[in-house]
Amino acid sequence: MGNVEEAREFFLAPDNTLWPIVLVRALEAHRQRLASAWLRRCIRILLPLVVTDARETLLVDLAELDNCLSAGPPGDELIRRGLDIWYQPQRDAARRAVSHTYCAMARRDDVTPGADSARASPIWDLVRNSINPGEVREVVLTDFREFAGENGLRCE
Repeated sequence: MGNVEEAREFFLAPDNTLWPIVLVRALEAHRQRLASAWLRRCIRILLPLVVTDARETLLVDLAELDNCLSAGPPGDELIRRGLDIWYQPQRDAARRAVSHTYCAMARRDDVTPGADSARASPIWDLVRNSINPGEVREVVLTDFREFAGENGLRCE
């Protein structure tokens, strides 16, 4: 069974919390930080598919995250910025996902158990809180196939 089919089966399971972890692990096994790059790309794709009054602000936050990563700030700074987003009024799934993405990027070189779930949980949160989780899951799986192919990873 391929990564995409395995993720789809996890999604359909009763306890499907981290179905994207299969995809994250496949990317990390191929090349370090590849899952982190896909997470940022995927969150940008998913933000328009969830209800939030902060979409534009969160897209700016994601652009700032890219700038921070280019500058190479310490992980503590990324966590601080993630917490700043977390503690904004009217927290919703989109804010939570962007906040968690910042925190996951603080651990982007971490290969210890649990680091992969930090990279998977923002995706899961946005899919779960979208208007149509099944359709949005397919958006994620389609983008995974595309991203994996662009980075030399063959997936089924």
